[in-house]
Amino acid sequence: MTIPAKTLTTLEYDKVIARLASYTHTAAGRALALALTPSPDYREVVSRQRLTAEARRLLDMKPNTGLSGAKEIGTLVQQAALGHALEPQELLDVQATLDISRTAHETIDRLRAYLPFLAETADAIGDFRDLTTAIARSISPRGEILDSASPVLGRLRKESRVAHDRLTARLNQLLNSGRSAVQEPIVTLRDGRYVIPVKAEMRSQMPGIVHDVSSSGATVFLEPLETVEMGNKWRELLAEEEREIARILRDLSARAGGSAPEIQETIEAMAQIDLTLAKARLGKAMGTDE
Repeated sequence: MTIPAKTLTTLEYDKVIARLASYTHTAAGRALALALTPSPDYREVVSRQRLTAEARRLLDMKPNTGLSGAKEIGTLVQQAALGHALEPQELLDVQATLDISRTAHETIDRLRAYLPFLAETADAIGDFRDLTTAIARSISPRGEILDSASPVLGRLRKESRVAHDRLTARLNQLLNSGRSAVQEPIVTLRDGRYVIPVKAEMRSQMPGIVHDVSSSGATVFLEPLETVEMGNKWRELLAEEEREIARILRDLSARAGGSAPEIQETIEAMAQIDLTLAKARLGKAMGTDE
């Protein structure tokens, strides 16, 4: 038997459901809450009550239990499964959410004797520590790709720093030795090349490639010929570094995409746990007992 919509309206069921949804921490859990309807099936009702009672028990024992901080990663993982390379922040969202799911699983599992029905739901949460560890080793909390992401990246960055230091050191030497021709004693970047601002009428004193000219025409931004090859080497290393970063992101994304079915099961289990905990919080807020 289905409860008539008019009856649900009279009972202000929609307001109760909206309040329930406000206690969820995940997008999937919120969707379940908003879609929740009264069940006419006795077994279903008993099952829901048991789960809610266990969630109340869990919150009594571990008040801070929850899925706060979890992100909506289902779409990201599906994109990765199709071969899309995720951005660093997206991979961090995957890592954080899977870590949160593992913590929730471990918490519930330790209390399995007191929470048998909730533990059964939590058993669908997968163990993705290999993936989350790889992401944490490769990407900083600020979304920067770390040197430890791969031996190749670490080597390239070391060589790039050495090449950059040699390049800028030589440019500063030229800056000092050619002071009469220099407009300002600085080294600057133009189109990714290091240049020296040279007086236009004295550019012949410092052979090089002009990459820009000031609006007045009085200054040319010149890359000295003897640093061109040094600049090329530095830029080649930067390009190799970018290719290696792209490879790392593709690899991490492929690993996430390869676990898409298991991650989807985890998301669904998290949503059920989130909904159950939300019911317990709502019941406590409304002053109801188990």
